[in-house]
Amino acid sequence: MYMVLETASLIALAAVICWGFGDYFIQQTVRKIGSVQSLFFIGLIGSILMLPLVWTELPLAFQPENALFLIGIGVLTFIVALILFESLKEGKLSVVDVIFEFELPITVLLALFFFGEQLTLIQGFLIGLIFVGILLIALEHLHIKKIVHSLEKGVLLALIGSVGMGFLNFYTASASRTITPGLAIFVPWVIYGTLSLAVIMMRKETHSLWSNFRKYPHIILGQSILDSLAWMFFAVALSQHSAAIVTAITESYPALALFLGVWFNKEKIASHQMIGAAVALGACVILAFYAG
Repeated sequence: MYMVLETASLIALAAVICWGFGDYFIQQTVRKIGSVQSLFFIGLIGSILMLPLVWTELPLAFQPENALFLIGIGVLTFIVALILFESLKEGKLSVVDVIFEFELPITVLLALFFFGEQLTLIQGFLIGLIFVGILLIALEHLHIKKIVHSLEKGVLLALIGSVGMGFLNFYTASASRTITPGLAIFVPWVIYGTLSLAVIMMRKETHSLWSNFRKYPHIILGQSILDSLAWMFFAVALSQHSAAIVTAITESYPALALFLGVWFNKEKIASHQMIGAAVALGACVILAFYAG
């Protein structure tokens, strides 16, 4: 049991590292080639990497009820990802990535309502702390007169996208339970990769795909491989140990992204925003333990 826990924890830690650095590369990529092309490359490379792992499960994806559900998740992923990518394009990585944590309480509330799970007093308290932390991060200034105009760039998009991510997490969990975890990840990748290509073709920008890849191979491969590996590590860790423990570890990845934003992008963060980040991240990690 000890070895299983140790292995699962290390795999989850690998997911944290991949997600943290992955979001850093995603931010660089969307600022160079745009959100749609960035999403296309993630979908393409992620699908190729995932295909050998789900090859034997593919017949399940073609059953009508499963196909409809998975396609719906793919479309939602496409919409939510574009919103999140635009928030990364506009905002500070150190701020936006922590705002993404808003998805956790949304997911918990959906599970509470639709899965019949119960919310304890301490879980409600921790969700409240997350909201307080997010509010502190979102505001560049705390002066009453400046609050209306002090929202950090990208924060509103990040909040909207995080709500979408909460629903996406819920639907992905449902697909994982009723179909398979692998198909719940793989099919949406194929769908949003295809939708991204369709948009690129409508814009008559297909000629720029190869030129952009040749111009920015490192950040494109960086975002695509790291994001794909993060989801794979997450799925493997979940298969070996408690979802609450694994989620608690992986939900700490924005702390790494915050560090990357401050260190590499030289982003300036106010002291109250740092406090908000600590409150939100700490509450998310603790809530993940209590969500089991």
